[in-house]
Amino acid sequence: MSNKKWKVVYTEGFKQDMKRLFDWRYAPFRLWNKILYTPQTLKHYWQRITKGYSYQDVWSLDYCIANIIINGLKDLKKIDFGIPGPFTIDKKGKNISDKRARKNYEKVLQDIIGGYQAWLDDDWITKPGTKKKLKKAQELFNKYWGCFWW
Repeated sequence: MSNKKWKVVYTEGFKQDMKRLFDWRYAPFRLWNKILYTPQTLKHYWQRITKGYSYQDVWSLDYCIANIIINGLKDLKKIDFGIPGPFTIDKKGKNISDKRARKNYEKVLQDIIGGYQAWLDDDWITKPGTKKKLKKAQELFNKYWGCFWW
């Protein structure tokens, strides 16, 4: 047996043909599924409104929480409202400029986002460095717990 790894490459024409084929052929089936699963979908929305999560989220809670962390920190990064206290003091205990503190804060946010995003992109942690990025992100998240506000 050969250890060659095969790679399947679909041409653009093939993709368009498949899309055209499945658009008309399975439209009634997709419509029926929408009708059939609407009560379940509404149930999940209701659970998220009342409990903050649905039983669908619990199936892969780590993935759900990682998405919440990433999206929340991305929004926090955009807001640019304030800088938490630990970022305004250097290692010697002296105050640092707001510009430098903001830069340090954004770097920490980006490291956390990058670590969790790497984990989401490589769920089985097969790429080299993913585990290290995730561990660093978790350590930073724990270290600066209570600093994620605006």
